[in-house]
Amino acid sequence: MRKRMGPHGIGRIYGQEKNITTYNLARMSMLLHGVKDTEFEIYHGDTLSNDWDILRELNPAKEPSFDAICGQPALQFALGSD
Repeated sequence: MRKRMGPHGIGRIYGQEKNITTYNLARMSMLLHGVKDTEFEIYHGDTLSNDWDILRELNPAKEPSFDAICGQPALQFALGSD
């Protein structure tokens, strides 16, 4: 990642994972891929019931902006036949 974006191009990476094992794997993966622990924040929790404090910012000057947002569908839920 750093090779593509340059030494100052990463900024911050945010993530959240409910499963504690996957949460720990995500954090280890960041470190193994050369992302410093000051460049990412991966939270342990349910994205549907736990909002991040940074997303509740009321001051427009401090409101966070993101270059990219990605998500994985909740695959543990059974899909109906409709």
